[in-house]
Amino acid sequence: MNAQQTIEDREDSHGDYRVQAGFSQTLKDEARGHPGWEKLSPEQRESVDMIFVKVSRILTGSPNTADHWTDIAGYATLISNLLTKGHHL
Repeated sequence: MNAQQTIEDREDSHGDYRVQAGFSQTLKDEARGHPGWEKLSPEQRESVDMIFVKVSRILTGSPNTADHWTDIAGYATLISNLLTKGHHL
């Protein structure tokens, strides 16, 4: 599969890229403007960013794509695992 085919395949599950990217950036901008953002570690910030990407794909694409939900759980689990192992983030 070439890149163009991948892009076309993903539009159903991820939504129109321009719409999805705009919404994702809006979520990220809002988070960065919140005082709590400064309390997050780089790992937590990255997980929040990726969760926002997945949320934007759910809302602009297909909410019935299991991978979106699994990925959200995965990014949250990465942070939970670090905290459970005693890592100070």
